[in-house]
Amino acid sequence: MNFMTFLDEMPMLAMQNEVGKKIYRLICNFPLQMGFDCRAYYHCRTHLKDEPPYVWEQMKKAPYGVTGPGRYNHAGQAYFYFSDMKIGAETEIYKHMSTQDKEKKVLQTVKVGVSENANLIDLSAKNLRGLNTLLKFIRFPLNDTGNNPRVYLIPSFISMCCKNAGIDGIKYYGGKEYSHYVTWDDGYYNFIENV
Repeated sequence: MNFMTFLDEMPMLAMQNEVGKKIYRLICNFPLQMGFDCRAYYHCRTHLKDEPPYVWEQMKKAPYGVTGPGRYNHAGQAYFYFSDMKIGAETEIYKHMSTQDKEKKVLQTVKVGVSENANLIDLSAKNLRGLNTLLKFIRFPLNDTGNNPRVYLIPSFISMCCKNAGIDGIKYYGGKEYSHYVTWDDGYYNFIENV
């Protein structure tokens, strides 16, 4: 809890904190690094019901400065989130929609292929020996709809550690049947089809 308070009050100085240094060392030496593990993935966004579907260029990551906070990104950072199952991508977007959004918007899901590999860390395991406390802190459900949800403090710091360590993204737990992924860049993917 002390580190979360530190992240909330002084996020730019997180590497000066002893816990921050420990997490960074852990990420730099993370034992479970991998490339993409599927041939195709699913990416989802919403658009207004009375608007045409997005084209591929619009389905890529949001423009810089537009996005709100995400599990692994600070507000304004545009990362590419996706899932290995269609239901996973849609569930993730749907749970962030307000009642008003659900009345006015529809989900658009695309199937994407991988055009080049990336270096990811794998945080999707149910248990990781010696890391279960860290997993607990990155998997808290989002119940806070504010501008700076506290459940995103540690995951966002982990993504900054990954970027600084030359890691391209993260595979993380989504649900019993699917995993989620995030990469800092959308240049790894090519459009296959709307699904």
